[in-house]
Amino acid sequence: MHRQLHFAALPLLAVFGFALVGCKSDSGFEQPRPDDYATLPRAAASNPLHQPIRPGDVLEITVQEDPSLGGSFTVRAEGHILMPSVGPRVSVAGLSVPGAEQHIKRLLEQKKLRTATVTLDRVFIAPVSAMADKEQMLVYLTGKVARPGQHMLSTEIGSPLGAYEAIMIAGGLGRFADGKNAHVLRQGPGGSRRKLGLNLDAIAKGEERDLPLRKGDIVVVPEKVFGF
Repeated sequence: MHRQLHFAALPLLAVFGFALVGCKSDSGFEQPRPDDYATLPRAAASNPLHQPIRPGDVLEITVQEDPSLGGSFTVRAEGHILMPSVGPRVSVAGLSVPGAEQHIKRLLEQKKLRTATVTLDRVFIAPVSAMADKEQMLVYLTGKVARPGQHMLSTEIGSPLGAYEAIMIAGGLGRFADGKNAHVLRQGPGGSRRKLGLNLDAIAKGEERDLPLRKGDIVVVPEKVFGF
């Protein structure tokens, strides 16, 4: 007599209202496309020109049409510079150098000049703490993982956090995990939900690339199905 024993799967996070079932490799999961692996290049995050301006930075601002409007300005703890000609407070923290130039240009053209040509040099970059180069990402793990649920994980700015990496950081796989048939639930166009196939066993062996996670992704690891 042939029968199949299927260990009960842990439910998905209630907030999403999904149910887990044992999945096989022919379950019809979508294969990730090249754009699913696309991430922000590290170079963009490490280039000082594109790094966000932060408190403590010193900015040298030049206004070609009227040099008296420029000068040297320190970014205050609240994220602004004191620039009486257009502010007096001008918020710049979080902007890139080109972004701050455009912001100040718009203010000058609204209040002082018909046309403004603004050049901004970051003459001093404030030191950062160990956590300043990291960003937090909320990750959802469910099914046969050691610690299912929501996890706030840290990752380097500009460096993707992969699905397999997130599982390992959160404690690894659980007993009877079917790593070959895991998948990622990802929001698609028009509110649809995509199921992206994920072979955790192959990723662990270096045979496949880890899939970078995006906001709202849910990593699902089913249980193995045992046949007798």
